[in-house]
Parts: sequence; structure tokens; C-alpha cells
Amino acid sequence: GRSLSEWVTPEELAKVDPVTSSAMRTLSAGAIRAVPMLERVGVKRVWSGLRPGSPDELPILGPVTDLGGYLNACGHFRTGILNAPLTGLVVAELAAEKALSFPIEPFLLSRFTESRGTDSHVSEVRPGHGEFDEATLFVPSMKCEGCERTIRDALQDVASVYEVRLKMSEKSIHVRYERSPLALTQVKTALASAGFEAVESRP
Repeated sequence: GRSLSEWVTPEELAKVDPVTSSAMRTLSAGAIRAVPMLERVGVKRVWSGLRPGSPDELPILGPVTDLGGYLNACGHFRTGILNAPLTGLVVAELAAEKALSFPIEPFLLSRFTESRGTDSHVSEVRPGHGEFDEATLFVPSMKCEGCERTIRDALQDVASVYEVRLKMSEKSIHVRYERSPLALTQVKTALASAGFEAVESRP
């Protein structure tokens, strides 16, 4: 017969990377230690993907302000299956408008925005390996909420970028990047390709 097994490595990545031989060796060794007979089992196929997580590593549960009938149940990262019974319970209770079995305030989406007023804020962090520089860029055309996603997607493709923070009210982007003579130019080029002209001083 066939068996489908899932094993994970803990890297924080901005996009899917291919399966690596080092990860395969590490995961295979762990699997064999847990179930020795797996040493005699052949591997048919392997693949890699991303697990969705939240900035504070807690799940996002419950309603969304001004979006009636919509309930969040996401951002569990590696604990989704483990917490599935509790997540299912609270979502069912919310949908049926029943009293909740446990408080969900720590898991509401509003925890990311309530202290920032009307500011939008996006933080994209990925592992870095060298020394870092920081810069604040101003983008006059950053006016809509959809701009956040477009800008974040554009900067994900810049390998030197480590962290991105957007502040809609100031039309600013704070970028932390690995030190390189061309890094900031690459950031500006990526933004220009997405339709956003960025300047280093407030216009």
C-alpha cells in the first residue's frame, strides 16, 4: 500500500523554495528514528509548500469589523491540525451566535490594527545573513488599500530585502535590507516596475 506523510522544516520564507537534499536527509533520519521500518520504504514523490502564519505566531479567529457574516479561522502555522477541534468549536459557536466556550480576544484580527487607528501596516520579514541598512522611502501614489499587497509582492522578489513596513497615512515604506551598494536601487526599481515611484525625502 501507499502512505502519505508530512514532515516540516522550520525556515521562515517569503516564497516556496524547492525541496533540498539536506532537508530530505534530516527529515528522513527523524522519520526512521520514529518508525525504524521506514528505512526499507521507497519514496515516490516529495514536494514543498508554505504554511500560513501570523506576525505574532497566534491564530486569527473570529469576525472582521465591517464585514458581516465573515469569520476568520486561519494563521495557525504548524498547529492547525492540533488546534482544529477548538477552532471548529469556536467557529461553530460564532456562526450559531452561541456563547463561546473560551475567550477569543487574543486571537481577533483587530489586534493588528486597533492600536494604529486608520493606519495600514504590513510587515514582511525573512531570514537575513549579513549586515543591514535601513531606509524610509516616500511613495506619493500609495493611496489605496490594494497598494499594500502590490508593494509587498513587488518587494518579495528583491533577495536583499529583509523587512518591509508600510504606513499608509504617511505614504511611507520603511525597508531593512542586507548591506549592498545596489540594494536600495533594486528596491526602487522593483517599486517602479509595480507602478510606484519612491523618493528618499518627503515630497
